[in-house]
Amino acid sequence: MRWITAVWILVVAAGCSPTPEQAPTVSVSAPAGGALAIDGEFDDWAFPAHVVDAQGDGVDQGLDLGSLWTSDQDGNLLFRLEVGRETIAQEADPERAGADLTLHLDLDASPATGAPLSGLGVDLSVYFGRRVVLRYDGEHIDWLSLNDIGSLVMPTHSSDEFEFRMALDAFDGAREEPKAVRFVFSDGPHGDRLPDDGYVELTLSGSRTDPVAPIAWERPDDEHLRMLVHNTERTGIVRNPDPYRRYLAALQPDLVALQEVYDWTEPEAVEFFDDALPLSNGDSWSATAAGDTMVVSRWPIDAAGTMGDENVAALLDTPNGKLVVVSAHTPCCGNEEGRDLDHGLIAEQVRKILDGSGLFRIEETTPVVVAGDFNTVGFRRQVEVLEKLTWDADTTGPTLTAVPLRHTHTNDTYTWRKDTAGFGPGRLDWVFYTADRIQVRQGFALWTPDVPNDVLSAMGLEQDDSPAAADHLVLVVDFVSPR
Repeated sequence: MRWITAVWILVVAAGCSPTPEQAPTVSVSAPAGGALAIDGEFDDWAFPAHVVDAQGDGVDQGLDLGSLWTSDQDGNLLFRLEVGRETIAQEADPERAGADLTLHLDLDASPATGAPLSGLGVDLSVYFGRRVVLRYDGEHIDWLSLNDIGSLVMPTHSSDEFEFRMALDAFDGAREEPKAVRFVFSDGPHGDRLPDDGYVELTLSGSRTDPVAPIAWERPDDEHLRMLVHNTERTGIVRNPDPYRRYLAALQPDLVALQEVYDWTEPEAVEFFDDALPLSNGDSWSATAAGDTMVVSRWPIDAAGTMGDENVAALLDTPNGKLVVVSAHTPCCGNEEGRDLDHGLIAEQVRKILDGSGLFRIEETTPVVVAGDFNTVGFRRQVEVLEKLTWDADTTGPTLTAVPLRHTHTNDTYTWRKDTAGFGPGRLDWVFYTADRIQVRQGFALWTPDVPNDVLSAMGLEQDDSPAAADHLVLVVDFVSPR
C-alpha cells in the first residue's frame, strides 16, 4: 500500500498544472577537487556536508536522514547520504532492513516541466528500495529500471551510509546540458525527507576528471602466483567457451576458482584447460569440485574437501610451498538465514585450519585464500564474519583480509552487472586471504567494455567478452608466492 500511495501521489501530480517558481531551501555548488569513486568507501568526500538534516525526525522503523554531500563529474550526478540506521539500499522489505529511499530529481531546474512537488518540476523519481524509476515527460510517465539511468549504489550490502551515481542525461538526452539540478530525498511519502521543506538546488561544475591510472593486466613478475576467480553464470564456460579461452590465453592464471559450474566434471574441466592453456613439459591441469564450485590448478591437488554448504576446498602443492584455496558460492538474494549459516561455517572451518585442527593439517606459514561469489546483497555482518572469522567481535586470533578489486580502467569496484536486471551493479564477489602468510601484489576486476581498444587488442580480448561470458566479472589477484 505504501508503494501504491507513493506512486499515486506523483502520477496525479504529473497531470496537474506546474507550481510557480520558488526559491530553493538550500543552494549549493559542486566542489572542485579530485575524482570521487563510488565504491562504498567515503574518505574521498573530503569536503563539508552540503546539508545536515535534523536528527530524530524520522518515523518509527523508518530512516532518519542525516548529512548529505553532492557533486557532479563526467556527466554524472553523485551523492553521499547518511540514512540513520543499517539499511539495504536496493531493498524495500523492512524484514530485510529495507526502506523506501526515494530521490525526486528536477534535471532542468524548472517547475514548468515534469511533475510538481515541493516547488520542483520532477523529471525522475528514483525508488531505490523498489528498484523502479518513474520518468515524467509532459503527460507521459515511463517506468524504467535503475540501470536505465546509469545508477550505481555502494555498498551493495547493508550500511547506514551510501554513495550514489546516475547519469545527468537520464531524462532522455534531448534537453540542453543543465546548469543546475534540484532534488529531494525522502523515505517514502510519509517518512523523513531532506531537506525538511522545499528542495536543494545544486549548481553543476561540469567537471571532467582525468582518466585513472590503469592496472596492468600483465603478470607483474613470473614468480607471482596468479589466481582467477569467476562465477560463470550457469556454466557459461561450457555454453559459451570462446570468451573463456581468450581470458585464459590473455591472463595466464596458475589457479582458477569457479562458481555456478553445473554438469561439468573434473575430467571435462581438465580437458578444457589442457586445450585452452596447455602447460609445459606435457603436464596436465588438476581439478576438484563440490556442489557448484570448482578449483582448477596447474599444480597438484594434495587433498580436497568441503566447507559450509558444499564450497570446495583444496590443498595445493605449489613450487613455493603448500596453499589452501576455497572456492565459495553462498546463498543468494533474500536468503539471509542460509547466507549467515554458510558464511559462519566457512569462517569456523578456516579458523580451525589456521589453528591446526581443521580439514587440512598445514604449517603455521601456509597461506589460505577464500574466494568466490558470496552474494553480499544482505547484511554487512556476512562480510565481517569472513574477515574476522568469528561472529564474536571480542575474540582474537587469525583474520582474513579482503583484496581491493578495482576495475582496470575506472574507479568502479562492482563485480556483478546485468543491464537487463532490476538491480544496479553491485559487489557480490570477494577474495579474502591471510595477509600475515602471503602478500598481494595487485588485484583487479575486468570489465571489457571499459577497456581501450588498443589494450583489448594486445590482450586478445573483445569488447563484449565480459557481458557475453557471464553476469559476474572476472577477478584476478597476483600473490607474491610464499617461500
